[in-house]
Amino acid sequence: MKDKRVFKINKYNTAVFLILLIIIYSIVSNSRSIKNQEKQFLDLYHNEMQVKTDLIAESVLFSLQGNIAEINNWDKFLAIISREDSIDDSSWVYVAYEGVVLYYKNHDLIKANRTISLDKFVVQLQENSIITTQSSFSYDNGTFTIGLTASKNMVLMDWGYSTFNMVLLLQIIVATLLLALIGIDFIRKSMMASMEVVRLEKEVVSLNRKVEEINQELDRITLEKESKGLSQINQAIQYDMELVRVLLMKTNATTYLPVTIIYVRFDMGNLYFTKKRMSEIEEQLRVQLVHNYELFEVGKGEFIFLLIRTEIGDFMKSLVIVEERAENIAKENGIKATVKCRTITNVIEDPLMELEKIRERI
Repeated sequence: MKDKRVFKINKYNTAVFLILLIIIYSIVSNSRSIKNQEKQFLDLYHNEMQVKTDLIAESVLFSLQGNIAEINNWDKFLAIISREDSIDDSSWVYVAYEGVVLYYKNHDLIKANRTISLDKFVVQLQENSIITTQSSFSYDNGTFTIGLTASKNMVLMDWGYSTFNMVLLLQIIVATLLLALIGIDFIRKSMMASMEVVRLEKEVVSLNRKVEEINQELDRITLEKESKGLSQINQAIQYDMELVRVLLMKTNATTYLPVTIIYVRFDMGNLYFTKKRMSEIEEQLRVQLVHNYELFEVGKGEFIFLLIRTEIGDFMKSLVIVEERAENIAKENGIKATVKCRTITNVIEDPLMELEKIRERI
């Protein structure tokens, strides 16, 4: 049954892992595809801008050469540039002369005292995700540079794509991934919980049957003693030894193994302890352990902790706790305490011998 459960868990883990790989592959594939399309579009747009820049530069040069008499100052030159700049709203014209930018976005940088070197200007444009192209020509013993600029983000938005849309798409994919993983994990845990409930129900039924058998056995013992006319139960029965023997016989099955016996003995020497005082000591021994247990008094100053289905880590922790409590009780009462432990891991022919062995070793 455990192997089948592990196999099913592995199947669900494999399914989650495969779905995760598919979604990651889809994200990477789509991202690469979008980036490739973006690059192709920007390259095409840049080429078109370069062609447009060359045409503007030729148009400006033509106007200068054809109207030499009329163009005798900077304001008239700017009028020609402004006419070209107003043709297209998606881009802006800049003009540089001898490596210094004099005009940008319908602003005369000379009048504003904001002229800047062409190289520095281009670097600033690139740092701000601005697409730029330029074309130069010589005129009147100087070199003019005509350039066009366009916002990369605006260009992509006009194309139907933006960084925001990509981020949103990735967020949706990640959210879908998380929801899918949560859903699969919830289904897996629900199925595991259902299987565990069924297993526990069967185990409870089995334990109830065992308890019923033990009760019947105790009733039988009592009836036998009464039928013999005994006025009181002998010392062994009085100290729960018979009950411990019955429990050890009934739990000598794979279902209940390992079974751990923790034996505690208080050596009282010449001191006398009443039955009431011993009952108080027994109550003091009832500590909170890692594992559920039953505590029995099997003789004068002798106690048995019986733990069913214990793991090594559990009974070792329990043993340490019992030893500490027994030592404290012994110290308070001026007596000596001895604690021994034995674990039955396999079905054996006579489990009662394990109890006798642990008592003999004291």
